[in-house]
Amino acid sequence: MLLPVLAMPVHRAAAHLFGIFVGTCGAMCMCTAAFCGMARRLEQYAVQKGEAMGRMQARISVGSSIVAIAIGFLMLGEIFL
Repeated sequence: MLLPVLAMPVHRAAAHLFGIFVGTCGAMCMCTAAFCGMARRLEQYAVQKGEAMGRMQARISVGSSIVAIAIGFLMLGEIFL
């Protein structure tokens, strides 16, 4: 992904790197928004079902941690490809 930058003129390389940065930030913003939406929905579900909030919060924390680790592995995989 970054190797073509070496062969590009400076203005194209800057635009390329800027696009990568904006795309990464946009993807992380969308993931964060999705996680917040899912957490809110799970909280509403827990309230409706009368389940203990501590238990549901633990599920949300574990689930979001697993997803964050998976995204980290995907990003590491991109580095080596």
